[in-house]
Amino acid sequence: MPPVELVNRFVVHDGERWILATYVFPANADQSSRLQTIVDAVDPAQTLTGLTLVNQELARSFVPQLIKGLAIGTLIVHDWAEILFDIEPDEGSGAFEVGVTLVIALVSIVFLVLTLADLSAGRKQTQAAGDSDVV
Repeated sequence: MPPVELVNRFVVHDGERWILATYVFPANADQSSRLQTIVDAVDPAQTLTGLTLVNQELARSFVPQLIKGLAIGTLIVHDWAEILFDIEPDEGSGAFEVGVTLVIALVSIVFLVLTLADLSAGRKQTQAAGDSDVV
């Protein structure tokens, strides 16, 4: 890749201003929080984004959104198994669909707990390695 193309990915001249993309890699939530504080102190108009922040937001909102979607979907279309699979395991009462929704919600919560435990273990390993003083 020519140097100009490489630089154009990180620095752009837009009218009377320059736009600069900078990449940092916080290792844990504390570093992400400190990084956001620094960005806000320099210029609140800046946008801090990235995979770590997106993953944190997804981890916070995934299970509640999933449960809400399943519950609303099951209330609105309480006979979705009949519609999708042309079966009537509960003779149209919707009990089967509610049961499936509850099982999916329970499995989602279990996976969320396991994910949070894994993230916590990763943070502890990072701090034990002495990386907690970055940013």
